[in-house]
Amino acid sequence: MILDQLVNATKKRITRQQQQVPLATLQAQVAQLPARTNFAFETQLLKPGLAVIGELKNASPSKGLIANDFPYQQIACDYEQAGVAAISVLT
Repeated sequence: MILDQLVNATKKRITRQQQQVPLATLQAQVAQLPARTNFAFETQLLKPGLAVIGELKNASPSKGLIANDFPYQQIACDYEQAGVAAISVLT
């Protein structure tokens, strides 16, 4: 099944990446980053009422290509005008 193949490939990629840069090194690098306290995404989702996340997705692992013509910029603008809290972009 395609999802099993994706999981196996991801596990191999993560193993290679872990060998290149140890977790402790990444943690040290993150600790040196400046703290951020105002995440726009979190702020939007914590507002009272229902928060909708719009999705931009031209293809999927299980279904393949969804649309030949994919006007992603127009879709994002439409989502914004509709008042979505956030947009998830699958690449």
